[in-house]
Amino acid sequence: SNVPLLLSRVQHNLAFFYLNYAIQTAILFVLTLLISPGAIIGMGLLGLLWAYVVRVTSEGSVEVRGITISQKTATYGMMVLSACVLYYVLSHVFWWTLSTSGILIGLHSLLRDASMHKDEEDKVVMSGDFSGDVNTGSEGEFLNPGDTTMNVV
Repeated sequence: SNVPLLLSRVQHNLAFFYLNYAIQTAILFVLTLLISPGAIIGMGLLGLLWAYVVRVTSEGSVEVRGITISQKTATYGMMVLSACVLYYVLSHVFWWTLSTSGILIGLHSLLRDASMHKDEEDKVVMSGDFSGDVNTGSEGEFLNPGDTTMNVV
């Protein structure tokens, strides 16, 4: 119908509900991960491999077929391996979560009329005269107990 009004609604809802959308996406990711046995097994094996590498290199280095590998090098190697394994293992979980939450967020931002939250009447202006004189018993004493030098005007 009226495209500028719909775009305004979507823009406002994305700005207003962004934290809800992020939490929803995180929950969908965890739920999708829980029902994906391959991802759970892959992450478990990766965790065991990390524990093994940390244990083997706990003395600073390890020797593999005559080559000494420092703990720092082993950690960097595990980081690269982990990134590749997680990309492979979690790719379907990631895309499923991203597409599902994208559809839900899109529908919500299109259909939810949150114009009641657009009013600016309840905003508190954070400028003006502030007397923080501690001798008068005003708010300065509450805000800065023990500070007798405060006097902001």
